[in-house]
Amino acid sequence: MQNRSKIQFGIFNKLLFLYLLSTTLLFAFIIFSYAQLQKNSFEKAFIEKSALIRELLETTCVDPVVNTIAYDRTGQIIETLYRENQEIAFIEIYDPTARVIASIGECPNTNLSHKEVEAKFSSTPQATLQHGQSQFITPLSVSGTTLGVIRVGITKKYLQEQLKSSILFFLGIFLIAIAITGLIYFIFTNRWILKPVIGVSDLMKKYEEDDLNILSHKIGEYNKNISKDEIGTMAIAFEQMILSISARTQEKERAEKRLAAEHERLLVTLRSIGDGVITSDINGKVVLINKVAEELCGWKQAEASGKPVSEVFKIIDERSCKPCESPVDHILGSGKIITLDQHTVLVDKKGKKRNIADSGAPIRDPESKIIGTVLVFRDVTEELLKEKELLKARKLESVGVLAAGIAHDFNNILVAVIGNLSLARELIEPHKKAYALVGEAEKAAQRAKGLTLQLLTFAKGGDPVKQETSLEILIMEPANFVLRGSNIAMKSNIDNDIWSVNVDPGQISQVIQNLIINAKQAMPDGGNVEIDGSNIDSQKQASLPADLETGNYVIIKVKDNGFGIRPEIMENIFDPYFTTKTDGSGLGLAVCHSIISKHGGNISVESTTGQGTVFTLYLPATRHPQKELIIKEKPLTQTGKGRIMIMDDEEIIREVTGEILTHLGHDVVVAADGAKAIELYNEALKNNTPIDLIIMDLTIPGGMGGQETVKKILGINAEAKVIVSSGYSTDPVMANFKEYGFAAMVPKPFDFKELSKVISEVLNS
Repeated sequence: MQNRSKIQFGIFNKLLFLYLLSTTLLFAFIIFSYAQLQKNSFEKAFIEKSALIRELLETTCVDPVVNTIAYDRTGQIIETLYRENQEIAFIEIYDPTARVIASIGECPNTNLSHKEVEAKFSSTPQATLQHGQSQFITPLSVSGTTLGVIRVGITKKYLQEQLKSSILFFLGIFLIAIAITGLIYFIFTNRWILKPVIGVSDLMKKYEEDDLNILSHKIGEYNKNISKDEIGTMAIAFEQMILSISARTQEKERAEKRLAAEHERLLVTLRSIGDGVITSDINGKVVLINKVAEELCGWKQAEASGKPVSEVFKIIDERSCKPCESPVDHILGSGKIITLDQHTVLVDKKGKKRNIADSGAPIRDPESKIIGTVLVFRDVTEELLKEKELLKARKLESVGVLAAGIAHDFNNILVAVIGNLSLARELIEPHKKAYALVGEAEKAAQRAKGLTLQLLTFAKGGDPVKQETSLEILIMEPANFVLRGSNIAMKSNIDNDIWSVNVDPGQISQVIQNLIINAKQAMPDGGNVEIDGSNIDSQKQASLPADLETGNYVIIKVKDNGFGIRPEIMENIFDPYFTTKTDGSGLGLAVCHSIISKHGGNISVESTTGQGTVFTLYLPATRHPQKELIIKEKPLTQTGKGRIMIMDDEEIIREVTGEILTHLGHDVVVAADGAKAIELYNEALKNNTPIDLIIMDLTIPGGMGGQETVKKILGINAEAKVIVSSGYSTDPVMANFKEYGFAAMVPKPFDFKELSKVISEVLNS
């Protein structure tokens, strides 16, 4: 209400001022015009009266006979005229010589000159204003003869009083007119100007309050009462404009609120997803960067905003280390979705490198015009490492399948070679030259046996034959053996309370032996080898490799100060048949990796070129005090008397094994497969010549193997004694033979003494 009064008062004052200004100017103009008219009227009346005076003087003061002025009568007449006419200030009569012959009143100080008198003789009557008085000068003549000049003056005061009274009368009339017109003007302005303006002001107030419903209702009510003239039409149009603007404004505000809410949801979503997200404008400048992208790039939103994407999202090629093309430039140039090369590396603000998987796409407006880009990327460093490990495992697995087949066939051949050589040594007297030659041949065959064992170590299904073992003896014996006689010093730092481990002693010895051999070869001019051993309990899991399960472990480190391993070949050193040596087989470290993995452990390497290499092994521990590994001497050859069956698909193996058994004093029965073995076993029972022991080959191509045959034999005779033998020496059945019903196992290739020992133990059990 107060604002409304202010608006009304302000407009009224302005209109009143305009009215008063216009009427004042009009009044001034009218007064000026009226004064001029009155002045002209007074002068005209004065001239007429002066003319009457002249005529009166001409008729009364001039003697027509002599044609001269009667001076005595003239003085009386002008005196009478002066007294009767208050407006006359003076009267003067001049003769032709410019001499004043009669005068009355307040005459001017300056008389007319002779020239002025003569000039008036021939002129017309003239009214002038001199010395504050209006004067009328006219010749005095009779019958065309000028006898003199009359000068009559009227006072300015008289003129002013007459003019003042006229103006006051006119002013009164004018003020009454102003009052009447002012009232009409006020009613008019209030009805047809102020009311529409105030109505619009009220509507503007409602517009400021954003009350669209009230505003619409007010306009409806207001339009019913408003005039239909130009101002009313303008007011209605203005009100409709306000209503339209208000509606659009409120809709815009609602849209902005919806947009702000959508923007906030988008920000929350972008900051919640697990991938990094960077958006840019059409100029390639960063607009938004989410939390994951901040962590991967090392830039905060406030720092990155407005900077080129290429500066924040710095990528290089993993292989060449050269900068990659900016994905933003590619997207803006092609307008297509892109995917980065799999060898792309992201370099963060501090220089840390990460492998990333990335895709990018253009951002388009409703008209499909590109207005920016969006990049979505994630850290795949761990994934790539896992993929490499998986690829490595698959390579080992595929090579292992091949190696297992080769080793199996090779072991079958070596059975004949080693078996015959060991039997020959039994038949030759030690002092004979042939005895030594056979011995050397047997050693060579044993080295070949070791090679096949390495092949089988990472073969499919090759499980270690585990037993609880003292780790210190298991480590130190092969290490001392390899370094004996070399120029390399060895230092051992194995804790006294180190736990024992449940491992395959032969396989773990092979691992240590391979690592020490590599260290020795890395220091041809001599050096130092250090072996450390300690415990890691379940309370210190943070120090374990990520791929190990929770538990207790023994950690073994083999260090050397050799020439190290070049970085470019580091990831290949555990690959089978990969070697940098001219005479290497490429199986040493591959075998180590396979053995440790099959024991549930982990092997890793760290190396600095020119400084040395450290291999770290993790093996599951039993957490029992270490036990000494008792290395028993090989038993002497033991003979006996028994009926023994040999089941093998290889004829040469049946022959050489038969020769050994015959030499040991046993009767031999041979079978090529499981079906024949069962037949012969049943036949021997019927004939009351039972089989005391069966030596079965585990794998019979195209026939019944040892695993199935032993079940049937035990079904016939639960007390039957069966030894399993296989060229797959690391087969799970060989590692856990008792679980499958076998009394013992003997891996191929075996020699005379190994076979004799196993047979003796089983027959005497």
